[in-house]
Amino acid sequence: MAAESCKSTRTALKGRITTLLKSMSKCPIDSIDQEDYATFSDKAQRLRTETTSNYTDFLAAHPDDEDNIQINYAEMQDRLDAVDEYLRDCRKLLSAQSRQEAEREAETRRLENEKARKEQLEMEERLENERIAQRIPSQPHPSRSTTETEATPVKATHL
Repeated sequence: MAAESCKSTRTALKGRITTLLKSMSKCPIDSIDQEDYATFSDKAQRLRTETTSNYTDFLAAHPDDEDNIQINYAEMQDRLDAVDEYLRDCRKLLSAQSRQEAEREAETRRLENEKARKEQLEMEERLENERIAQRIPSQPHPSRSTTETEATPVKATHL
């Protein structure tokens, strides 16, 4: 019974290590800290190797040694907990990197939108200035009427 539970725990551990490695392989390499990535990857590979070799060999060599199976089962549970912790750390790292990337993208979009609004306002101001400049020569001054000044004849007075 203990050997069977040990095997199933080993299988679960290997599955979680594989999940960790797959998650790490899918993460955007250029946006995460390379040292953290290397550390997580090395630990996961080492755990995978130890889990596969040690417990396969152990179970084959000592199928009836209940005490050793229980000790190794406890070790496997500890390793399973360690893998879960590595998974959480990796997810936190990826989540933090994703948040930082999203914040950078949002800031870039905000700056681009601000620049576009500024350019739009400048363009509207230029167009308004051009409209004003075009209206000034073509419209007469409101205090003068061209028909009044041209229609009034000047009388010459002789003294």
